[in-house]
Amino acid sequence: MVDQTHKLIANIDNIIATDGGAIAAVWHSHWRQPNYDYREPHKDRDLKTYAIRGNWALKKGFMKVGPAGYLDEITQPGEEVFCRCYLTYIYNVRSLPDEMKTEKWRKFIEGNKSVGRRSANFETIKTEDK
Repeated sequence: MVDQTHKLIANIDNIIATDGGAIAAVWHSHWRQPNYDYREPHKDRDLKTYAIRGNWALKKGFMKVGPAGYLDEITQPGEEVFCRCYLTYIYNVRSLPDEMKTEKWRKFIEGNKSVGRRSANFETIKTEDK
């Protein structure tokens, strides 16, 4: 039952993340845990970033698929029996590894220094209110 619960949680996490606009996911394996019987392919995936196919950042040309490929090209965490791997999801281009960011993204942020910086936007708003 524990194995099935992990599969359910992994699937729910994936639905919430993709519906919430996730653009990529980082794989986490428990291979470092003493006495954990890990799968070698899962150890090899550890900390690799996988693009989520069809996401908004790919469509806008702000990101490209990295060396790990697409998330839907591999087995998912919890899919294989007793797999305890998990994903952390990435929702913004700034958090991607540099090799996944495109030149179009770099030009966009160069022209918009305040992208993703709430304090810069907040200071502008405060100044305009005076």
